[in-house]
Amino acid sequence: MFSIEVHGADELVAKLDRYTKQIDDEGKEMLPHTVLEWQREDMKRKYPNQQTGSLGNGAETFVLTTIWPRSRTYIRKTRKAPRKAGQRIFAGPRAVGGHRPILRPELYDKLADRMKAMMERALRWP
Repeated sequence: MFSIEVHGADELVAKLDRYTKQIDDEGKEMLPHTVLEWQREDMKRKYPNQQTGSLGNGAETFVLTTIWPRSRTYIRKTRKAPRKAGQRIFAGPRAVGGHRPILRPELYDKLADRMKAMMERALRWP
């Protein structure tokens, strides 16, 4: 028969528990903050918007941001109310097709760099 004894496993389990807690705590705080910084600095949004929440039992955090093909103020300026009976009514902004992606590759790369830096900070071995 074989017998295996492991000494110091309790210390390793405690260290892994601290590591898991560190990832959970810092990730929930850092993710929304990182996305807000990205919107303010890289996208140059004066009024950044995002929705945050958690999935399931609260173990997973998500951040949602909306990117429009044109600014919201442009859409508001192009809507016109009818002036007199018989005049043509402008229903809203025209759908403008284009080949340019809504999120430019440069902005996506900057977001990826920010997320990578955030993960490197959050994943420090205790």
